[in-house]
Amino acid sequence: MNLRPYQVTALESIWMSLQCEQAVLLEAACSAGKTLLFSKITQRLLAENPSFRVLILMDREILVSQTHAKLLTIAPELALSVGIVCASVSDTKTLHRPVTIASRQSLINHLGRFEAVNLIIVDECHLMAVPKEGQTEPPDQFGAIIQTLRGYNPRTRLLGVTASPYRLSDGYIYGDKNVKGALPYFETVHHQVTVAELQAAGYLAPLKGKTIVVSDLASRLANVSLVGGEFNLGAISNIMSEGIHIRSAVEAWKEYASDRKKTIAFCVTIAHAEKMAEAFNSEGISAVAIHSEQDDLTAYANMEALKNGDGKVFCSVAKLTTGMDVPDIDCILMARPTKSAALYKQILGRGQRIAPDKTDCLILDLVGNNSEFGTDLDRLKVHYKKGATVDGKQVVKTCPQCEADIHPACRVCPDCGYEYPQADFEEAAKPDMVDATYGAEPPKRYRVDGMYPSLHTSKGSKKKLLRLRLEMENNISGSLWLCFSEDGYTGFAVEKGQMLWEKITGRGSYPLGAEAALHWEADFKAPDYALVDMNGRWPEIRDIIYDGTETPPAQEIPDYDDIPF
Repeated sequence: MNLRPYQVTALESIWMSLQCEQAVLLEAACSAGKTLLFSKITQRLLAENPSFRVLILMDREILVSQTHAKLLTIAPELALSVGIVCASVSDTKTLHRPVTIASRQSLINHLGRFEAVNLIIVDECHLMAVPKEGQTEPPDQFGAIIQTLRGYNPRTRLLGVTASPYRLSDGYIYGDKNVKGALPYFETVHHQVTVAELQAAGYLAPLKGKTIVVSDLASRLANVSLVGGEFNLGAISNIMSEGIHIRSAVEAWKEYASDRKKTIAFCVTIAHAEKMAEAFNSEGISAVAIHSEQDDLTAYANMEALKNGDGKVFCSVAKLTTGMDVPDIDCILMARPTKSAALYKQILGRGQRIAPDKTDCLILDLVGNNSEFGTDLDRLKVHYKKGATVDGKQVVKTCPQCEADIHPACRVCPDCGYEYPQADFEEAAKPDMVDATYGAEPPKRYRVDGMYPSLHTSKGSKKKLLRLRLEMENNISGSLWLCFSEDGYTGFAVEKGQMLWEKITGRGSYPLGAEAALHWEADFKAPDYALVDMNGRWPEIRDIIYDGTETPPAQEIPDYDDIPF
């Protein structure tokens, strides 16, 4: 099997990380070939270590079947070495083979007879609950399985694979960008395959969109109670099932998407999906509802209709967000508001697969999800209460400009003067749909007016770092970070810091610690310009430029989101 260049790079990166890290996280965009990647890791591990055992763990039975088929396609020599533990896939629970593909729901009942493994692979690992301080028991079945198997073999490695490494309300599933008291399994993202990278190489279909917030919808949603951080589905189903919203969906599709071959409409509940399908059919537009309450024959027939194109619009709840292989979807109609960045990204991912005669996928956002999360799929706005206790009570918030901890009620940061925008839910009575552009704006060049070094202590790990704050034109400020081995950092984090150190000082020798580095402040030379990425919640410096000459691409400063602070 011929691998794509980014897959070769990803495999080597993951393999090297597994040699020295107990828990490794791969973030790979939809359609990057996540199953292929962890199947190749499994194949290589067993080829080099025939006595080893691997557990591939997942949340849904449909993923168990698909993973089994993909693994045997990639590594047919493992045909007699793979066992399945999933009640809905196989009546026989094969527990003792070198590779086990299991659903968490089934394996949890057989842990007492399951042997130790050397590698646990968790597909869609954002579905794992994040442990919290003070918890005496694992937070979910995933946690119970991991804890039990690490008890058998403390050196067991964990490989998490996901397109969306964040959880509703908890924040990110790695590092300390999450609620207070979170103890995630992963320290950082060890390798990332981005949407932008795949689109540039022609492996993903581009997205284009129209977005709207239906009259008074935003203000009504603001009053809907949240359950576990997500909208109360019953309440928003009642809102979205009203005639005005159903008609708006149909009319928007007729105006903008009638030439599209295959549309998925994501709805709130089964009742909402059924009403949506009825409304389309009443207009002479062939529509089918697909949901979990349909009997097996109906569900099979409707899924076949979707795959074969026997219909124009397919109305679903959550059944089509993961585990679906229908690449020719060329329109997504979002009729479900959500607070989950992961769900939003999964929904958009259904339209990003490439297919013959498909040039792009049209996104019709009828509920304001684009505004909630942004349209750069590599840098979505992930909402969580950073200064919150485990019980959800917010105690501090972090200024997005200078990162100072301030009181939640402050509208202006007392340290840097940053003003928090006021929420504005006012909408026009009959708003028009406007264009939505998906993807990131390229970094912009700004003049640097000053560089200010300081010692910084990570709030989570308490490790020290050297912070270089750049003040730039247009009142823009951003920070660069240098990590050192003496302060507890290893690997790529230190390499990044050393590369930056050579640029700002011209010195080849890299200090061991942040305090020692600060003694060389007299040698620091402020750059003339900085390339700044303005797509995120605050400015992020991507490169620094001296004497008006841009450094070669190989010298570009990598994304510091990967550093575990």
